[in-house]
Parts: sequence; C-alpha cells; structure tokens
Amino acid sequence: MKGGAEALGPMLGKSAGTLSNEVNPESSSHKLGLEDAIILQLMAQDYRLLHAFSHTLHHISIQLPDAEPVGDVELLDKFSAWQAKMGCTCEVIHQSLADHRVTLTEARAIKTAGYRHIQAFLEFLSRIEQLAEAEDARRTILA
Repeated sequence: MKGGAEALGPMLGKSAGTLSNEVNPESSSHKLGLEDAIILQLMAQDYRLLHAFSHTLHHISIQLPDAEPVGDVELLDKFSAWQAKMGCTCEVIHQSLADHRVTLTEARAIKTAGYRHIQAFLEFLSRIEQLAEAEDARRTILA
C-alpha cells in the first residue's frame, strides 16, 4: 500500500511514528502485535513479515488458491499445470548444473521454480479436495 506508515498507522488506530517504531527490528521499546501484523499485511498486500516468521521458524509459506468450481476440465487443467511447473523446475535445475556448479543466482532460480511447482500442486490438491467434499455431500443427501 502506498504511503507506508503514514497511511497505514491511522488505519490501525496508531500514529505513523508508533507504527514505524513497531516494525523497526532495531527498536526495543515498541513491538508489533500479531493481530496488528496480520491486519497490516492484509491491508498492504505485503507478506514479508509472514515470510520472515516462516524463515525464522524454518518453515515456508505459500499462498493458497482461491476456491473455484471443480469439473473434469478444471481438474485436468490443474493437473497439467502442476506437471508443467514440475518440468520447469527440472529444467532450471538441469541448466544450473550444466557447468557442474551452482551460483547463488541459480539457487534462487531453483527456489523460485520449486515454489511455483509446489503452489501448482496445492492448487491441484485443492480441486481434488473439493471433489471429495462434493462427493461426500452428495452421498449424505442420498443416504
């Protein structure tokens, strides 16, 4: 969100200075609470705090897909997208190893491709779960 702490602070009921101090890792006098951190990230559509938490705790965070209607074509589309991303990941790894070494730039490219592959898998998995839930609901209605 444009405007930084000047724009976001008042939306959280805080002054810009207070919010600036709360997000400053060098500040020991102010701390951003979890609820405010969540609201702040949603308003700004900036998830660096989430990724910093994940990294510190040795985890990763990946955006989940929005729910969409599920049908055979959509499921096949998500499956093929997942497999295409897997192929892209393998290609990036293959190119990176061509000279028998991996640079930091290449490692970052592998990481990015891998995250895209995982996200595509999660989209496919979400569709599978929607189908299973729909089938369970259908069986409940027919029972």
